[in-house]
Amino acid sequence: MNKFIKTISPDKLGYEFLRSLNGLLDLTDRELELLSIFLDLYLANTKTRKGKTPIDSTENRRHIMKVTTVTKDNLCRYIKMFREKKIFVKEDGILSMSRALTPIAIGGKTVQITMILKIKEDELLQSN
Repeated sequence: MNKFIKTISPDKLGYEFLRSLNGLLDLTDRELELLSIFLDLYLANTKTRKGKTPIDSTENRRHIMKVTTVTKDNLCRYIKMFREKKIFVKEDGILSMSRALTPIAIGGKTVQITMILKIKEDELLQSN
């Protein structure tokens, strides 16, 4: 089994976690930046009583537009793309971050990612 270990600061957890998965997500640098801010907001809301706040709430949108200078129209396009890629999903009627993209700290100090790449049998036979 291949194992890669990287030590990061707690405030960079969301960004580094998403960056590690970006080979599968195929996001641009700007999309990754915006998604990491959404993830930070999502994690902060799940730790408080605001856990049922939609990921695309007006409050979250305003915060993201303020810190990134992205326009309202462009932010809507990014959110639409995140929905199309199943990064944002509806849970109990509320738009939320996909659970697969939510880092879970083991013992408060480690986040582990397991990636499984399935090889199609028919394509394996064609390459021989």
